[in-house]
Amino acid sequence: MKKLIYRLAAVFSLLVSTWSAWRMYSLNQQQQLWGHLPLWFFLGLWGGVFFLLLSQNSHKPLALRKLWLAALSGVLLWAAFPPMPFAFLAFGAFLPLFYVDNLLDEEVSKKSRFFPFLYLAFVLWNVLSTYWIANSALLAGATAILINSFFMTLPWLAWRWTKRNIPGVGLFILPAYWLAFEYVHFHWQISWPWLSLGHVFALYPALVQWYEYTGVLGGTLWVWLGNLVLWQLLPFLPFGKWRELKNNFTAEGKSKARLLLEKLLGRPFPPVLIPVLQAVLVFLLPAGLSLNRYYTYQERNGSGEEVEVVVVQPNFEPHYEKFSTPQQIQLDTFLALADRLVSDSTDYLVFPETSFGNIRDDRIGKEPLTRHLQAWLEKHPRVKLLTGLAAYHVFVSGEPHSPYVREMRSSRGETVYWEAYNAAVQLQAGQSEVVLYRKSKLVPGAEFLPYRKLLFFFKPLVDKLGGSIGGYAPQEKRVPFFCAEKQLAVGTQICYESIYGEYSTGYVREGAGLLFIMTNDGWWDNTPGHRQHLWLGRLRAIELRRDIARSANTGISAFINQRGNISQATPYGKTAVIKARLNPNDALTFYARYGDLIGRLAAFVSVLFLFIAVVNRYTSG
Repeated sequence: MKKLIYRLAAVFSLLVSTWSAWRMYSLNQQQQLWGHLPLWFFLGLWGGVFFLLLSQNSHKPLALRKLWLAALSGVLLWAAFPPMPFAFLAFGAFLPLFYVDNLLDEEVSKKSRFFPFLYLAFVLWNVLSTYWIANSALLAGATAILINSFFMTLPWLAWRWTKRNIPGVGLFILPAYWLAFEYVHFHWQISWPWLSLGHVFALYPALVQWYEYTGVLGGTLWVWLGNLVLWQLLPFLPFGKWRELKNNFTAEGKSKARLLLEKLLGRPFPPVLIPVLQAVLVFLLPAGLSLNRYYTYQERNGSGEEVEVVVVQPNFEPHYEKFSTPQQIQLDTFLALADRLVSDSTDYLVFPETSFGNIRDDRIGKEPLTRHLQAWLEKHPRVKLLTGLAAYHVFVSGEPHSPYVREMRSSRGETVYWEAYNAAVQLQAGQSEVVLYRKSKLVPGAEFLPYRKLLFFFKPLVDKLGGSIGGYAPQEKRVPFFCAEKQLAVGTQICYESIYGEYSTGYVREGAGLLFIMTNDGWWDNTPGHRQHLWLGRLRAIELRRDIARSANTGISAFINQRGNISQATPYGKTAVIKARLNPNDALTFYARYGDLIGRLAAFVSVLFLFIAVVNRYTSG
């Protein structure tokens, strides 16, 4: 009977996925957006696989338990991640996987593998939290989910392998492996760190004000410590099943701690009090320190003079509207919105990512569209306009080519070498030189092919998915835009760049007193993606203690203060313009100075333990 129920559930799940695929195809033919349909498509596929596995193992209670525990971990991780409001669940989200590990260790045959359970859990988490990326490209979204889930299994598999080769190694090395993974995931080319564990607190900035010292990896460490502490407490719960658990910490280590406390107190010390005291320390101390910092923090203003910023949200839908609407019509919309709030006291006007496109870099300010912008700025000589541009550079004869060079045939049959930028530019009245900032944290696949010399065989797939092989040309160093009148530098983050903490420190180290985020979140339709992007941006405000102005083509435009509080958030799918006075700050936080120290330390510890494990494996008899 149980087997039949599982099979029926698998069939139902696959039918849901099939229906979702048909609906997405139909809507695509009608040039309509998908909304939440990718969630049901991916979830149906996952459910089909999951229930088929349950049916195959319906006569094996232990296998069923492990499968359900893996699914529970995936659900808890999703429930802890924004927009879900249950961040505290992250502190127990890994406990089911710890239990699966124990069950595998207790099996006599030792044939079971950890990977399938890990992969089921992490695919479910990725699907539930980031399904919306498929709204920009279905196959690319599916690829991102599957690959990122695989990467998440690697720290766990490395830990399990280490346990087998270093006697006495318990759970404590697993957080180091995971932190090293997140650190690498922020820095290598196949980078998709959206689900970094430290991001689960993005809805609650008052609890993580200490990110100004640790960055989001401090939040990841907090999540892991919470899981370890609760794992130690489980055997003391009044439930028989939990008492069967191993706690993965050496009895010797625990006895030493108890002996020390008994010696200090002069009396026997109940074993349960040690994990209880650890739990109080782990959960309450960081939260208490953060709350105190949140309510006592005073906004810093290095110059003592506020800066007035106007942000425009033009609301051109990117799939079917923005790139087919004449740019002059879009420009008229931008300027009409700006005219509503720009005044004689306005210092900056901010437009979103790729507001205008296909502009040659040496023609900015000379071709019709940017000349029109310059003419408008001449009427507002105080205003500096920061706008996103899709720009390109043509290499002249003898000019060295960059690694991102492309080629095409001109109308005269000549070969033209050029490169493309996803850029930001500052325009103002009377300027003689235009400075470009080129987006440098590029979206893998969509904006460049990672490790393209090594992964050249992926070129046909990336082409089919609508990605970029040549890639946009980045720049090595963060270059803020400068306002001479106020002696102020402004760092401009383009879309994806705003989720990178250590990368963002480059702006403030170069003198940026404010941060502007330009983005185009309409690719994901009205799903949690654009809200998550906003909330992750507030963590940069805390880490760097910089006010932020955020301009979205559509999505959420807003202002974020140095404590991470959001104000004047605009609705999704609405044309809007907002204005605020921001406080430029010239002080560097500890994190701005030193970056992800936790990640570098974790990487060192991980390499050390992996080296020891390798030596033990090949030298032991």
